[in-house]
Amino acid sequence: MERMFTAMDFRSSGTGATDTLRSANLVVIPFTIETPGSYNFLAKAIGLTGADDSYWVKIDDAPYAGAAGLLGTSWKWNRLTSAKLEAGQHKITIAFREDGGKLDKILITTSNTSSAITPESGGTNCN
Repeated sequence: MERMFTAMDFRSSGTGATDTLRSANLVVIPFTIETPGSYNFLAKAIGLTGADDSYWVKIDDAPYAGAAGLLGTSWKWNRLTSAKLEAGQHKITIAFREDGGKLDKILITTSNTSSAITPESGGTNCN
């Protein structure tokens, strides 16, 4: 199972890393799982330096966890997080952590890959 969502070029704004979550700096993506299992959440991102390559991420009502290592000078797929999910409605919340990071798309997949399929398809929430 794979679902791709466009995060509308979510760009963090601020200066440096922060431990403060602000509602203005959140992206919430609802999604439905039809088959229970282990899911990986990949992000297509750019983080020009090690101080620009991380986000806060949570699935449903779990606590936020840091997702780092999204470093690169061009758009690149990396794993944000993974979770065991039951069938039904869920949501992934991504929050600003460091300034300069850019996030374009999210891929939800049962595959253990850390990269997306090629050629890349459009997000299911895109027109």
